[in-house]
Amino acid sequence: RIPSCHISYLPPAFSFSIMGGASSFYAMLAVTAFLFSIWLAGRAARLIRVSSIVIEVGVGIVLGPALASVIPRELSECAYDRATDCDTRASQLKIAHEGTKYCDLQEYLDRGNYGKPWWEGFFGTDTSVKLDGVNYTLNVNPLRMPRDDKWGDTDYTDYGKCLKEKCTYKLSMNCATNPDIFTTVGHTGVAMMIFESGMHFDFDQAKTVGPWACAVAVLGTI
Repeated sequence: RIPSCHISYLPPAFSFSIMGGASSFYAMLAVTAFLFSIWLAGRAARLIRVSSIVIEVGVGIVLGPALASVIPRELSECAYDRATDCDTRASQLKIAHEGTKYCDLQEYLDRGNYGKPWWEGFFGTDTSVKLDGVNYTLNVNPLRMPRDDKWGDTDYTDYGKCLKEKCTYKLSMNCATNPDIFTTVGHTGVAMMIFESGMHFDFDQAKTVGPWACAVAVLGTI
């Protein structure tokens, strides 16, 4: 047993572990405060007779990660977004090592769009590089015609620009398929609102305005 006279010399980390849950208390308090604020906003909207959705969304934006950041970022922002910065060379290099999946280096070399001159390209003064098991020679002039069976994209001005844009694309796809908890709850709420609206659908009225509404929707989409 630890003598009582030595308790004051325990490091802070040891003291927090004894308390148990000290690190999660702020998160619980922040979530409670956030939800309570949204509830108050809805009540206030009813008193002044305005749309509660507009007020609630506004309060959510103010208290969200973009402004006040009341909710911890771990709960309100995608984990990939917090761990990836597509402006850094390290993140872009990960895309490069995907080979032709996102940016076809050989196509950029063949088209002469890798770097002008080549040592100002993404890999600098390196004369060769190995990506996804394939060796590429960087310090050569483009003598071959671009391949017709290219695998990657060459829609950007240079190879480095492609890596940055494709990093942003991959980040968006990862966050869309693996969202944070609050984004998931938000999407679920929107789906439930749409479902609830469908439950009150007037089928008799749809027979009257349905064809014209569909025509306008199709033309508007086109």
